[in-house]
Amino acid sequence: MHYIDRLDRYRESYYRYHTGRQWKRIGNYDLCLDTAAMGLDNCIEVIKKIVELRFGVKAPQ
Repeated sequence: MHYIDRLDRYRESYYRYHTGRQWKRIGNYDLCLDTAAMGLDNCIEVIKKIVELRFGVKAPQ
């Protein structure tokens, strides 16, 4: 667990340095999906649908 906490602090610092924004602030992201709750396959389908709606591009099956 200590390693994960250290890694998260590094990621936060890196993100803040390069963007000037706070990491984990939901307003900084266009899309957040919980793969643990939805499952990876469902998340993929959501992303494909968003790409289709936003850009008019149908993802290959």
